[in-house]
Amino acid sequence: MQNGLQVDPDKTEFITFQPTHTNPDCLGAPRLHIELQIPGGGTLQVQCSMSVRYLGVFIDKHFRWKTHASIMAACARSSL
Repeated sequence: MQNGLQVDPDKTEFITFQPTHTNPDCLGAPRLHIELQIPGGGTLQVQCSMSVRYLGVFIDKHFRWKTHASIMAACARSSL
């Protein structure tokens, strides 16, 4: 905030990575949201995303390529 940066709630997202077969007793239940403290006052509640885009690659919580492939195929079909 001192450097003129602000949190953009529309562009803020998070994802948790977990193995396919997890024991909730060992790792705990996956988080559905987190709350961020905003400098200057207030909080921002961020919902967990099923997939995120990082450097042009869509990553899901199990590191499968299915999400990326389906999104890229949809983009290719729309440009045709």
